[in-house]
Amino acid sequence: MRLLLLAALCLFTGTALGQGTPSPPAAAPAAPVKATKRSDEPTGNAGYATVELRHHMNTYYSTDGFYERQEPSVHARFQVGAKLYSGLLDVYATLGAYKMPGTQQVLQRRPEIGIDLRPIRHENFELLQYTLIQLPYRETKPDPETQEGGEMGTVVLLGVAPLIRMPIAGAGARWEPKLGGDLWTRLFSRRQYTGDYRQDGQGYDEDEEGHLSLTDGTVQEPIEDTALHYRSLVTTGVTMSPLALPELATELTANHFSKFEPRYTLDDEQRVTQDYAAERYSYVRWRLQFQLSERWSMTNEFYAFYDDAFQGKRTGPVDRRYRNVARVTCRM
Repeated sequence: MRLLLLAALCLFTGTALGQGTPSPPAAAPAAPVKATKRSDEPTGNAGYATVELRHHMNTYYSTDGFYERQEPSVHARFQVGAKLYSGLLDVYATLGAYKMPGTQQVLQRRPEIGIDLRPIRHENFELLQYTLIQLPYRETKPDPETQEGGEMGTVVLLGVAPLIRMPIAGAGARWEPKLGGDLWTRLFSRRQYTGDYRQDGQGYDEDEEGHLSLTDGTVQEPIEDTALHYRSLVTTGVTMSPLALPELATELTANHFSKFEPRYTLDDEQRVTQDYAAERYSYVRWRLQFQLSERWSMTNEFYAFYDDAFQGKRTGPVDRRYRNVARVTCRM
């Protein structure tokens, strides 16, 4: 009970600090910032369960560069799983809910079943192949973390994530420089449709997100979205843990995200052709984690987002500039 009270006090303290700081990925989408794989994975080969409480604070700036608004949200997540074959295979299921400010309504997050396979595991290199099955649910309001609702049915996310790292010790601390990548795509149980296509003989306007609209104000009939959508993330950074306080760890990374979307063209004979266009942005992430006990830990992550390859801070009503995530985790 004392540990629970301590964790709750620390969470609310982190929440207050997040609200007082003009401070995403993911979430980008959050979209998401990247695929929703688990992080800070438990060790060992037996079953496990994790309860996590999070406070998110997304901060937006206008296109003129002035502070516009903050969007806080509170998230709860329960995860149960098992590590098999000495950690080679990890199977887990996740349930979650979230609450937005100004309402008493608690909304469901999409249930997930994950399978992580590590065919290569070495002190200096690891290869992760993962499958995330996002089950259907009835929620129609967009999740603030993924910016998506339940209209897509079952979603199967397939990805691969290599990681190179070089653990070293020096200057009174343990250091781990790293370079990693992540590439993923998704498949759906329901047909997907889009109105973002060009038709011969029509005039179009294009917004900042690349969405098309007819210049005369009419709406195009949707066509089926048949091509795969790809996402990639490249990460480099370093993790440090002081030898005098091994419970503390901090990490600073630079990340570059790319979203490859199909662009369709409909000709006079109603034949569809396609090519791809890329949207890119970058972000810096600073993570601070403290292991309170064998089961309890506290983590704070701060993100700063930039256009393209760190060419300017993000602005506008959709692209967040800062994100802060404070969380308390209990492993059982």
